[in-house]
Amino acid sequence: ISGQPAVLGGDTHVLEVLSSVEQEVLANLLRSHVPTLIAMTGRSIAAAGSARDRVGSRWLSTSRTHLAARYLASTAPQHLERVKAELRRHDGIALLDRMDIVPDFADGAPVVAVRCIDAAPSLAAARAHALVLAALALRARRLVRDGKRVGNVPQRLLEENRARAIADGLRARFVL
Repeated sequence: ISGQPAVLGGDTHVLEVLSSVEQEVLANLLRSHVPTLIAMTGRSIAAAGSARDRVGSRWLSTSRTHLAARYLASTAPQHLERVKAELRRHDGIALLDRMDIVPDFADGAPVVAVRCIDAAPSLAAARAHALVLAALALRARRLVRDGKRVGNVPQRLLEENRARAIADGLRARFVL
């Protein structure tokens, strides 16, 4: 509707996994891909008739409820409270559900929620988001099957690339 402010929002995707080990691997794998996910899915809305001033995610740029995901050494229920305490003490994160990637449990089963994706403007875009996430989930399952884990990508590097993706979308130049 012309003259009305745009409503910005995001889509939360929840991926089911088979075990807490797979949950940990998937959460850390997704964490390493958050800047790319943001760049691919970011939506910037400009007023009618004006040039787009940004091509990244205006939703995440103004959000006060999103934090960059942290590396998780374990998501097993018996370790999760210690992991949360360490994140609270070291990074000041009191609630895991404020991070871009959230290990959680739905009906007792382990899941990973992805909270950094802008709302899809079309059904085709929503399908594309789901396919990319499904491919990463399959990659995590194969890593677990092969007895491998995902290494810890430096937090500063991820946060810098995340900020670039939020600001510039697909035009972002990531630091390696």
